[in-house]
Amino acid sequence: MERQIMVAVLLFIFSTTMLIESVSSMSLSITSHWNQTGHEITQFQVAHSSEAAAEGEVVPWQLNITRGDAESSGKNSSYLYLSGALTVKAKAAPASDYEFFPLVGRYKLHTTGKTWVEAYNICEHERAHLAIINSETEAKVLQGIFQRAPKPKEVQFSNIAFLGFTDIVTEGNYVTIFGENIVDAGFAKWNTNEPNNYGANATHPGQDCGALEKASGLLDDGTCFHKFAFFCEQEL
Repeated sequence: MERQIMVAVLLFIFSTTMLIESVSSMSLSITSHWNQTGHEITQFQVAHSSEAAAEGEVVPWQLNITRGDAESSGKNSSYLYLSGALTVKAKAAPASDYEFFPLVGRYKLHTTGKTWVEAYNICEHERAHLAIINSETEAKVLQGIFQRAPKPKEVQFSNIAFLGFTDIVTEGNYVTIFGENIVDAGFAKWNTNEPNNYGANATHPGQDCGALEKASGLLDDGTCFHKFAFFCEQEL
């Protein structure tokens, strides 16, 4: 029985909130062949270019492929069909007021106090994330920013700033916002007598959100619903 391939790219969906014009071109290639064991191998490759990509920023995309068999009416053959949906979400340009440190990262210290969740959302809005310290060098960079910044306002305490890690899920197991243990992330040096989960009792959750201590440049734990300064980080 003759076997053919019918390729149907059904839909390219561009879902965007801002700057959709930044996606300038996109291509999809599909190749298929039989290997030595008699299995058919189909490969997909997607390439796209945009102003954002040219500037080193990533425009996220997702490709979903459905594969199936269908009989051809009136013909002595069967068809393999492939349908695909490519979703691209273009984001707004990243905030430009971040300080750049070569080979380390881009950072911004917000000195108006916010809860940890509020801080998380603000960083996301700026196309960044709550900062994660991966080395002593990075810790020193953040400490330097903190020490020369204006005194934080509308905060519970002015000597710590939220970072992107917590032990909300399991007490004592501190993981980053990406699910990685802080030891594996590269920096887990705590300030003296920290973490202490201060205030934890039957009616109070204690201190579950990670922070940087200004004077020492080491880690501290803070109460998530208290308001502190916070660091946002844009990836290189």
